[in-house]
Amino acid sequence: MRFFVLGLIGLIGVGCHPRFLQIRSDFLTPAYLGGEQIDTPDPRRHCFYGEQVVVRWVIPKRYLGLDPTLELTVRYGDRTIESFRVSVRKTRGFWVYQLTEERYSCKGGILSYKAEIFTDSEVIARWQHHIWADRIAAPDEF
Repeated sequence: MRFFVLGLIGLIGVGCHPRFLQIRSDFLTPAYLGGEQIDTPDPRRHCFYGEQVVVRWVIPKRYLGLDPTLELTVRYGDRTIESFRVSVRKTRGFWVYQLTEERYSCKGGILSYKAEIFTDSEVIARWQHHIWADRIAAPDEF
């Protein structure tokens, strides 16, 4: 019985750990469009393909006065990297990045990504895709 109670307390403690960032990615197809659901004409119906990254945050109020910023860094299939910054103005919110149509084809899709919420002085939350790796800067001369 004692081990059951200790295990239950351990699970409750793990469940209460704050997760400031939650991220998911989805493939986009014509079925994602609202017109497809109700069978109305949509000029993008035959060419709407891509991926999206949805970033959701919940941060404590004490950080709002420090002007927090969300930065999403995306590595594409063609190995290029692009970063996007968004001001965080509320304790809860979400932001969606979509890579669709011709740009999706040219970039080769989304390979991996990471997100950080930071203030001037510190990173308060970080999440990265399981195959994300930071680039290693090598000197120009070998």
